[in-house]
Amino acid sequence: MKSISEDYDKAIDILNKAVALAPKDPDALNARAITYFFAGKVDKALLDFKAQLTLQPNNSELAVSCANCYRNMNDHENAQRYYGMAIKLNPQEGRSYGGSGFDYSLQNKMDKALWYVQQITATPQEEAIYDASKNELRLANVYLSTGKKETALELGRKVESYLLDAKSPHAVSNYVERLKQCLQFMQSAGALHKL
Repeated sequence: MKSISEDYDKAIDILNKAVALAPKDPDALNARAITYFFAGKVDKALLDFKAQLTLQPNNSELAVSCANCYRNMNDHENAQRYYGMAIKLNPQEGRSYGGSGFDYSLQNKMDKALWYVQQITATPQEEAIYDASKNELRLANVYLSTGKKETALELGRKVESYLLDAKSPHAVSNYVERLKQCLQFMQSAGALHKL
């Protein structure tokens, strides 16, 4: 039986050829970077994301990708530097705030984590129930980890309510997954009995 790492290795071989043919093609670099990341070769993914960022210096998503690599390498200083860059490039993009907040929570800097996660819900870009619920659940988890169980439960109930009342979810699979996560959160917070 073939392992997943063998699949990643084959994909990387193919993508190496594509990048060799077109070293400045952002799509080829991005595909290889993502494959490297999921293959656990985060240092190589970072190099490709940085190469893309050089080609597209105003791309906030690439800055977030670099930050996520640094976070996974436990280089919190550079992670925060790149999250900050992403926020400057696009202050309306919630992933930058969420990533920064998560990184601060890994450092046990909960006040900063909470501030950044709160910024997500303040960004006007949240068009879909899926996105809004994801951000509210992040915030609820930060509240729960800081001992503010009632506030966390209040947010969890809010997410549960607007997920259950949704008329046309953003994407059915994302909606169902988010609802499951909400119910799991509520269960872990002690608001629901074991399912």
